[in-house]
Amino acid sequence: MTGQELIRKLKSHLNQDGIEFMIENNLMKSYIREIILTERIKNLSVNNNDKKKALKAFMDRNHLKNKEELEKFRIANCYGSKALEGKILKPTKIQYLANNLFSIHANSRFEQRKESMDLVVYSMLRTKNKELSLELYLQIESNEVEFSTIAQRYSEGEERITKGIIGPIPFSQGNPLLMNKLKSLRQGELIEPFDVDGWWIVLRLENLISAKYSESIKSQMCIEMLEEFLDLESEKNMHLLINEISGES
Repeated sequence: MTGQELIRKLKSHLNQDGIEFMIENNLMKSYIREIILTERIKNLSVNNNDKKKALKAFMDRNHLKNKEELEKFRIANCYGSKALEGKILKPTKIQYLANNLFSIHANSRFEQRKESMDLVVYSMLRTKNKELSLELYLQIESNEVEFSTIAQRYSEGEERITKGIIGPIPFSQGNPLLMNKLKSLRQGELIEPFDVDGWWIVLRLENLISAKYSESIKSQMCIEMLEEFLDLESEKNMHLLINEISGES
């Protein structure tokens, strides 16, 4: 679908007031995104095996136990049978589209993203008291007391609930300063107390779990690239529409 075709379709959905309302309330970009996506997936067919998986996933997400509950859900939400089927199959069709467009680039994207996708497990305790943090560090380093025991007893952060253990989490989701320090450690290595925003922190690297390329990772990379593509296309066509409207007024 070209930009002009998309604009014609949008104008068939909305009158001038509707278009202006969508623009003024920052709804136009997401609306255009859905038009582009709907056009891209409408002719994709889903095989029977994936249809069964899609139905199960939909029922699980909506806490539906059987076909009777699914029918009640359909009626309560005012879906026709075809509309409900479209809603059930939409995530699968989106994944199909993503794979069709971007699977050839998925591995290289993974290689670029791999470091941020690696998982880390670490032990942490924090206290506002510098002297106490050093004392606790020395007790752990000398194997006088288990890290978990000290964290549970002395840590002033929420990690005391898990006896200091955090993770596994992706490196990209952690505090950048902590993650950088952990990247410099060997498994089981302890780091001396350091200050972060008034907290004295003791860290120990427990485990690194290296991300490996797999079908699920491939699917994730494809979806990420599709989202970026849709964002760019929506932005571009929104500006085309605004320029066209400005030219008409």
